[in-house]
Amino acid sequence: MAVYRDIRRVLKEELGIDPSESLQRCHERILHADSDLEAAKPRRAKALAAPPPRQLPRDVTTFVGRSAELVQLRALLAPWDGGPAQPIVAIIGRAGVGKSAMAIHASHSLHDHFPDALLYANLHGATYGVRPLTPIEVITRFLRALGIAADRIPHVEDEAAALLRDCLVGRRALIVLDNAAGPEQIRHLARLPQGTAVLVTSREILSSVDDCAQIRLGALTRSEAITMMAKLVGAERFAADPPGATKLVNLCDRLPLALRVVSARLAERPGWALDVMIERLQDERRRLAELEAGDLGMYASLNTSYEGLRFSDRPLDREAALVFVRLGLVNLNDVTPDVASVLLNRPLDFTERTLERLMMAHLLEVSGDDRYRFHDLIRLFARDRSRAAESERDQHIAFQRVLSYYLATTQSATRLMDPHRVQPPIPVPKATVAPYPLSAATAFEWLEQERANLLAISQQALIYEDEQIVRHGIGMAFAMSWYLYYAVHSADLYTLSHLALSAARRIHDLRLEADALWQVSISLERQGFHVEAIKHQKEELQIQRRLGNRFAEMRTLGNLAVSLHNSAFHDKALTYAMRQLALAREIGSRVGERHALYTRGCIYLTLGDIDLAQRAQHQALTMADEASDEGHLSAIRREFGKIYLATGRPADARAHFQASLRHARAARTRFAEPECLVFLARCDRKIGELDNALECAEEALDLSNAMGDRKWARQAADERAAILGIRGSRASIPTQCNSASDSSYHALSSLYGDNLSVATKTLGSAP
Repeated sequence: MAVYRDIRRVLKEELGIDPSESLQRCHERILHADSDLEAAKPRRAKALAAPPPRQLPRDVTTFVGRSAELVQLRALLAPWDGGPAQPIVAIIGRAGVGKSAMAIHASHSLHDHFPDALLYANLHGATYGVRPLTPIEVITRFLRALGIAADRIPHVEDEAAALLRDCLVGRRALIVLDNAAGPEQIRHLARLPQGTAVLVTSREILSSVDDCAQIRLGALTRSEAITMMAKLVGAERFAADPPGATKLVNLCDRLPLALRVVSARLAERPGWALDVMIERLQDERRRLAELEAGDLGMYASLNTSYEGLRFSDRPLDREAALVFVRLGLVNLNDVTPDVASVLLNRPLDFTERTLERLMMAHLLEVSGDDRYRFHDLIRLFARDRSRAAESERDQHIAFQRVLSYYLATTQSATRLMDPHRVQPPIPVPKATVAPYPLSAATAFEWLEQERANLLAISQQALIYEDEQIVRHGIGMAFAMSWYLYYAVHSADLYTLSHLALSAARRIHDLRLEADALWQVSISLERQGFHVEAIKHQKEELQIQRRLGNRFAEMRTLGNLAVSLHNSAFHDKALTYAMRQLALAREIGSRVGERHALYTRGCIYLTLGDIDLAQRAQHQALTMADEASDEGHLSAIRREFGKIYLATGRPADARAHFQASLRHARAARTRFAEPECLVFLARCDRKIGELDNALECAEEALDLSNAMGDRKWARQAADERAAILGIRGSRASIPTQCNSASDSSYHALSSLYGDNLSVATKTLGSAP
């Protein structure tokens, strides 16, 4: 009868016709209970004599969202063309993501397509403290539900599976296997007759099972998560605080299990505002504990996955569990196989397999090419397990290994990026250095990819109790400083340099304190806080002289000259530049000598002495060219461009600004690019090449805004306005920058005309 109804529906919907006469006659005979039909019926095992089993648990009333996944499930299990169902469909995902709820919800919506049986078993592969069911236990349960007497059920898995297949021939049944531990637990149910479909949920990837289509379930969207909690707690509490609702669901990783726990706690405390729960969850030390309510909890759920690996019979699983807890030691954004290999102290190829095993268990996820990361709640769980599973000594050794690896590799990468910039010498213990930073380009790329991890490992080391680790943390801060300066990660440079200074003072190391003062002054100077930078430079100068470090003294004199010049104390700046030049020549420092000459040239140009400015820059250019110092070449060429622009030679100036831009890009001094582009726009405007000028001004504006550089964003916007003004456009031009110093800039610009170096350097001191 069910088959006839389906055929009639399909024929009507797809072809617009009725069933054939023979089918209609058969239908009539069934309706009239024709006795000849019973005689023609095949004799089979006495199964399904009773009403068909309907074992599905109650549907989840708070189920929300998952529209795309539900459509995909329906297409696989009840194809629109009436074809056979996909034999096995697996819903996979991490703990607490709502796999079971989705499987049950989808199965209820499909019950009409499987009229002969809806079978369900919780395999307990992810139930904390409960032994997973064996395949024979599952098959026996299903055979009994299908009407097979207990004394007829074989005790051997293969024979029992064969009997189940026989019972299901010609039937349309759906079998839901919830919480499968892995492929082995369901393999005997993988070859059932056509018409029977198996829907599995698991934290494990089941791609090794034949004919298995997988649907990977991720976190809920923000709106879905809020809707779910509003159903459980009451919409009024969420409508009253939309930002709080968003923050709350994000702290739960938008996982249905965590959302249910928090909802239960809020329901128990109707007087709590969302802020109370948010404050409790923001404390990472207690977040997992807050996500426990009765028998619901994220910790227990995650612990089942972890202990399944830890106590496995397979060596690879046990090693994967060890990698998991080792990753909990280091607060990294993501991890590469190289870093994991150092943490595990195992060969790289073996470590790659352990990471893949964690990924298959949904304890890690792929975050990019050859990179893996934790979700937030899993990261907190890994951190907790690392403290419980490993001795303090083992934790210390593992952390020291990965810190040494990062320190050695960062020092190597920054030297490749720019061999001319000096790094304070920090001895590195024996460590494996990653092979891939082989050039300045790959070194810079590696530093960009690893920036979040380098900052995290540095900050973790800087607050460590062990003094040697603290020293290496300071070394990490020093090794990163030029990269952070060049790439305009100004906030990171500021934070890290201050942490390094505090750490150096805590361990009472005067040499490291002096170098940390230098790093702090660099960060302040980068952000335009020249007066504050000068204070730190003067303090550093006193310490370096006390220590007798003449190179560092020479370097500090040069930094003071730059900061004083940018603060408009030009005479004092010239004095310090002359002192740097004399000391650099005395100790034979070529890099110091050319820096001093360049700084003198900048000061002379500001004071209006074009001849002395040119002579100083010519000497500096010759020395920088001999050393192939791209960073200094870019800066010196830029000053030459300003000199020629100030003397009314925009075409000659443009050639120097173009060269400066090339050198800046070769040296990866990103902070210099907007300045070059603004001056190129100005040169092209004066020459009359307005299209090129506008292109340069707009590129400078985009770069400045991306870097957060208000000074050059303002100048780029003004230059763009001037170009459009010449072209006759009077349209409103959004500048995308606001500053109280705008009027000061225009006044100085009018005063100095095309020579804007004074104006820009004076305005550079504005916060």
